[in-house]
Formats: sequence, structure tokens, C-alpha cells
Amino acid sequence: MGMAKRVRLLGFGLAGAALFAVPNAARADEVFFAGSTSGGFNAQAAGATNTLLGLTFRNSTFSGTTSNGFLGIGNTAMPATPNVDNLGSFTLSGTPNNYGSFAAPTNTFTLMVTFTAPPGISGGQTKTYTAFVSGSVTSNDVGGVFVDFNNAPQTYTFNNGTTSGQFTFWVNDVSVIAGGTSAITGTIISASQTTVPEPASMTLLGTGLAGIVAARRRKAKK
Repeated sequence: MGMAKRVRLLGFGLAGAALFAVPNAARADEVFFAGSTSGGFNAQAAGATNTLLGLTFRNSTFSGTTSNGFLGIGNTAMPATPNVDNLGSFTLSGTPNNYGSFAAPTNTFTLMVTFTAPPGISGGQTKTYTAFVSGSVTSNDVGGVFVDFNNAPQTYTFNNGTTSGQFTFWVNDVSVIAGGTSAITGTIISASQTTVPEPASMTLLGTGLAGIVAARRRKAKK
């Protein structure tokens, strides 16, 4: 075998090894999400539980993996364990109360969502979502409350050194009848992540490409 041919094979071998060493750098993967919530009405500090008149917020934990970039967090029907796999809940007593006008609401609610996964979200792991609260209660099953979130979709990016990606998230509005409990739910769309190539893999790729270039230069000189 001639010298030029051996050099060409060596360069190809190094490049081939480097390409196989890069771990799925171009493939988009599904994303695992997990986290917890806290909240407060008006000027209250966000906490695990808070109350406005007869309306009580309780926090929750959640987790799940996207399918084709989509994940629904929580169901409107409360699960056997009320505050798991949703964004919390509202319980409304049947005590007569006025929670404000729909046309000009004065009460607010702030929900804080803290993502434990994926890590590395740009701007921090805790995100804040605000809502107006309105409604009226006369007795059990008479009246209710509407929690109207500013649910414009928000897009986030993340990079934790191992994976990088993005997702779009919003919190859904909630209605709760007097004497009842309703879960707070959320929606994630367009979620994807890719593996970040390790420095060693990139070095090996660079070495392989350098081998190809060197072999071609030697061949051109002959």
C-alpha cells in the first residue's frame, strides 16, 4: 500500500472515530420536567398555602416527560392525592363573600413555579405568573370564583452543560365552585433538547479533520 493511501486511510479513521464519538449532538430529544409551586394573594408572600376570604391556595409538586414536545401538567379533576402532578389547587368555601367584579377585578394571585428539571433555565429556575381573582359566593354550590391568569405563552431556554434546549409554557385559567376544589394546570409545547458535545469529543473530531487536511496537502505536493 502506498504512503499517500495509508495517510488517507489514517485521516479517515481519525475523522470517523471522532464522528462516532460525538453523542447524538444533532438529535432532538424529549424533555423531563419536575418542580414545585408556591403562591400568594395580593401582597401576601408566596407560600405553600395562602387564603383570600374563603378561597385557599395549596401548593403542589409535578413531574412528567414530553411526547412530541408536549406535556400537560395536571387534570381539572383532583387526583386521589390532591396536590401531586399539578400546579396546586384552589378550595372555595361556601361562606358568603364578594371576590370582586369581573369587569374591574381588584384581587390578584401570584403563582411561582420552580423547575428542578430541566436545570440551567436562562434567568433562573423560578418563574412567576400573575392572575386576577373575581367572583361571588352565596352558599355551597351557589356562586364561585374565576382565577384569570395572564397565560400568554412564554418561551424559555436552558443549558446545563450536558443538554441544551427550549420549551414554551403557560398556566391555564381556573374556575372553582363554592364548596369545591379545582386544580391549577399548565401546558408545555415545543419542548426539545440536544446533547452538548463533550470537549474531548470535539478535540477528537478536530484531530480527525486535521488528519484529512494534512493527507490532502501531502497528496497535492506529489
